[in-house]
Amino acid sequence: MKQLAILGAGESGLGAALLAKREGYGVWVSDMGAISSSRKEALIEAGIGFEEGGHDEAKILSSDLIIKSPGIPDKAPLIKKAHEEGIPVIDELEFACHYSAGKVIAITGTNGKTTTTLLTYHLLKEAGLDVGLAGNVGKSWGRQTLQPSLNEFDRVDSAYVPWLGKTVQHPEEYGIYFQERWDEALQSDPDMIYINDWNEWTAGKYTPEQLGVADSTGHYPFLNRSSNFLFVDQYNAEFNRGIQPMKGGATDNYYMQMIQNIRRYKGVREIPLHCGYHSINMDGRFRDWKKVQVEYRDTKGDVTHREHNGYGGLGYKNTSGRNDIVTGKVAVTKKNIAFYVETSNQLTSYTDTNWMLLLIDADNNPNTGWYGYDYLINKSVANQHMTSLSRYEANQWINISTIPYRTVGNEMELMVPRRILGLTGDAFTFNLS
Repeated sequence: MKQLAILGAGESGLGAALLAKREGYGVWVSDMGAISSSRKEALIEAGIGFEEGGHDEAKILSSDLIIKSPGIPDKAPLIKKAHEEGIPVIDELEFACHYSAGKVIAITGTNGKTTTTLLTYHLLKEAGLDVGLAGNVGKSWGRQTLQPSLNEFDRVDSAYVPWLGKTVQHPEEYGIYFQERWDEALQSDPDMIYINDWNEWTAGKYTPEQLGVADSTGHYPFLNRSSNFLFVDQYNAEFNRGIQPMKGGATDNYYMQMIQNIRRYKGVREIPLHCGYHSINMDGRFRDWKKVQVEYRDTKGDVTHREHNGYGGLGYKNTSGRNDIVTGKVAVTKKNIAFYVETSNQLTSYTDTNWMLLLIDADNNPNTGWYGYDYLINKSVANQHMTSLSRYEANQWINISTIPYRTVGNEMELMVPRRILGLTGDAFTFNLS
């Protein structure tokens, strides 16, 4: 994390501090005088450290960047020391401009600057433009940058994504504000975190006449019957403030973001590093897998069959769940990679449709293959000992080889040549699903 020191806790200093905190900097605010109570409260609420009545030179000169108040001259001793040590010193305007997506009109001169600025602001505002006022008048540019402009749907038009290092359109797809709330919660380290408003959306009830879809009797086909009403589920980014998975837009980004932060809160084991060669015999005895210590576990019970009644006589039924994997292992030899899985119950027959599919992302590139996966095992199983290895090419899975496998009870093992997967070095990373 880059460290940033801010000299002066006035309007510009506070704005720069809040903006820098949002962008992931470690921030320290220092003021030779007294800091107002309201600005102290703002700094404390944001979790920003500060001092008043003097400067801790050692702390300030250990920063990667210094932002100084416009009232501090360049010839001040502390600023001269910073220059001598090669630490960049800028002001709040220069810092904030990097995080603003709007066009800039910069006004300078000897006399009349404020009058000209206020007049320009008035003209643009009266013309209906979304315009801010920063510098010697108005809010600091840093604080205004924290409040992104809204479009005609009252949604944020564009915003800066700290972990991407750039400004994006449709920022609601990136979970910026959801992450801000998580960061605040994690910083306070509470005994419990409660996530609310998971399923918040609106479903408007309308008559067919209101929507112009009524038939000659004033009805419309809805819920498998001719109905004099219908519900329109406003399940989109404009009307929906929840973070549940959705088609298009954010897909399941918010759900994965929630999981990531729950792991940060509760703590997880480090991802194990698999080292060394392990000889595996493809014989269906599985005894040689005991020496492979690194194992990957999955929660038991995620293949439960479901059958529930719904609204209007509709029902939901899913009995596709099978072969609940609880443990997986990987072994590397000089020529092959072997895979092992254990299920909670006995494996079903290899003649099942889509049986024990194994997807491999060999190049760690989400833009190649089928949703990032380059190889597929078991797309077509030849018999009880041999199965297929397919590669995704030209928008389809193409069978490129046959590989051996064995199953006994609730255990399965298979082996793939490393050269086919392109994993021939002494160290490599790949993903499975």
